[in-house]
Amino acid sequence: MKKISLAFTLVLISLFAFSQKPGANIDVVHYDFAITVTDASDLIKGEASIQFVALKDLSSVNFDLVSINAEKKGMQVSAVKMGTTTLGFTHVKNILSVKLDQKLAAGADMTLTVSYSGIPADGLIITTNKYKRRGFYADHWPNRAHEWLPSVDHPADKATVDFYITAPEHYQVVANGIQTEESSLGNGNKLTRYTETVPLPTKVMVIGVADFAVQLSGFVDCVPIYAWIFPEDKEKGF
Repeated sequence: MKKISLAFTLVLISLFAFSQKPGANIDVVHYDFAITVTDASDLIKGEASIQFVALKDLSSVNFDLVSINAEKKGMQVSAVKMGTTTLGFTHVKNILSVKLDQKLAAGADMTLTVSYSGIPADGLIITTNKYKRRGFYADHWPNRAHEWLPSVDHPADKATVDFYITAPEHYQVVANGIQTEESSLGNGNKLTRYTETVPLPTKVMVIGVADFAVQLSGFVDCVPIYAWIFPEDKEKGF
């Protein structure tokens, strides 16, 4: 029995060791992405809280995030904080490198908050549909989340995620997980929160913000199934 237990433990350690991309320094545990979109322009504002565990001793940490390009698209970081402490950073060639104020030992966890804004060149598609209705649709496959989300944008790194989307009130918002909040902000906008407790790679952490018609279609093993379609397609779609 002891030999079997030891063998099983070694298998688990081996699986953990190869659960990240080669050379990874951190394992992201959870993301909070707070995103604001408007009808006034394609500019988005974001605040990402990233909780991670150090896989080795670290004095700095890197995240993937597309820099501003020649067409003035991409993301610009305004601040990185650990709690109330502002940290130094560089954002060059699509890598956000954050200098930690003290060494982080292997196995320790930390949460950093990144404030940023910009016009996505890709990843978050801002467009109008065939009915000339505006919408925002995430398309990250296979590694395009970092076009607009600070992250470890590799399929081997999986984490839970909460999306907090602030958008004009006429939009409906869909994302991974279950909707845990929808609140009017009293200024023509509303906040919608989705919570996903299953660890996912960034390639499938997605949102949709548009004028949708939404209908409960039924249940599968007690899980509700909803249909999200454009209002003009409601009669033939439901």
